[in-house]
Amino acid sequence: MPTHLHIDVARRTMFAHVSGSITIEDILQVGEEGFIHDDWQPGFNLFVDYSAATEINVDTKDVGLLVGQYQSRSSLLVGSRCAVVAPSDLIFGLARAWELMSDGHPLTSMIFRTRRQAIAWLGLKPEADHLPANLTEQRSDDHSPEI
Repeated sequence: MPTHLHIDVARRTMFAHVSGSITIEDILQVGEEGFIHDDWQPGFNLFVDYSAATEINVDTKDVGLLVGQYQSRSSLLVGSRCAVVAPSDLIFGLARAWELMSDGHPLTSMIFRTRRQAIAWLGLKPEADHLPANLTEQRSDDHSPEI
């Protein structure tokens, strides 16, 4: 699973762009890399983009592992917002399960079909200088519906 992880300190946001085939271990690893990164600070927001994911080998029981990871890092997430971009129905459904199971945690999360919606919810501007270059535009093969 290729991953691009970038923490923008000025915008207090961690950007994770995930592509290829994904397992729960991959997802947990990306989260851990962000949380232990030198630039991560409590209260930073998260932008997690699964638009380029081609295969997901995660099921609903695995979602509990992800919930556990976020619970164990809850002191780092007070006041944080997490926007997840999930164009495919399967990833969207798994992300919604995670969101529901995480209810009551200090992290406020929302699942979106498009990057544009996620960026707006986080209060970021979509200009190229506000986001890593590979996150500013929809992929040409992304035909997800606007919601």
